[in-house]
Amino acid sequence: MPKYSLNLGFFYADVPLIERIAQARKDGFTAVEFWWPAGVDHQQIVAAVREAGVSVELFNMDEGDYARGERGYAGDPSRREEWRASLQEALALAEALRCPRINALTGDAREDLSREEQLESVVENLSWAAPIAAGQGVSLLLEPLNAATHPTYLCRTTREAQDLMDRIDAPNIQLQYDVYQAQRGEGDIVETLRSHLDRIGHIQIADSPSRAAPGTGELNFAFILKAIDDMGYTGYIGLEYKPEGDALGWLPFDERG
Repeated sequence: MPKYSLNLGFFYADVPLIERIAQARKDGFTAVEFWWPAGVDHQQIVAAVREAGVSVELFNMDEGDYARGERGYAGDPSRREEWRASLQEALALAEALRCPRINALTGDAREDLSREEQLESVVENLSWAAPIAAGQGVSLLLEPLNAATHPTYLCRTTREAQDLMDRIDAPNIQLQYDVYQAQRGEGDIVETLRSHLDRIGHIQIADSPSRAAPGTGELNFAFILKAIDDMGYTGYIGLEYKPEGDALGWLPFDERG
């Protein structure tokens, strides 16, 4: 049976992150994930996680100015020291939370630099970070974002993520496979999952095209989730979607923990 972690970037967004952690537990979840907690005291996060009795399975490292559309900056060579300092901060939080995965988003392309220069920046940063993270038992994940909604993002397909992982060549650099992003960008969900299973560190789901709950769009999640289970995937599946209407009604309470 699949295991689920609730993404607190979308869920309960009308209350502070600390309160979202407790609410997730009340709604039956024993695992959560979240975006970078900018402006939130890390000790308070750790205390809230322990009090709620949940695990943190994943969080995004600092993405930059999220409100202005930034989704990471690993590919910007002018921000190398900033990125590496942010990675160290993320690892410190991961250690305190006993979180095994950090999503290291590549960021959007700069028009004044070649694509290869920026990909090389990603490779250099993650090659530097991989052994440090491995020493702490942490995997760093590459998540493709689809070209329809993120046209200038550096890593837009599973193939592009695989190419980066091949260049970095570290076992703890893994793929974060987001079913919504993949459906919008490339399709062929189940076969792609099957052929990349050994490199997948985390899976996230949302229906397409509206990025709402499973069952609200074009994807057959009964088929997809059964296939994931049959493949032998034992990790968590992150619920990273817009909580519209009865957003958790598709998942029985006793199957959330």
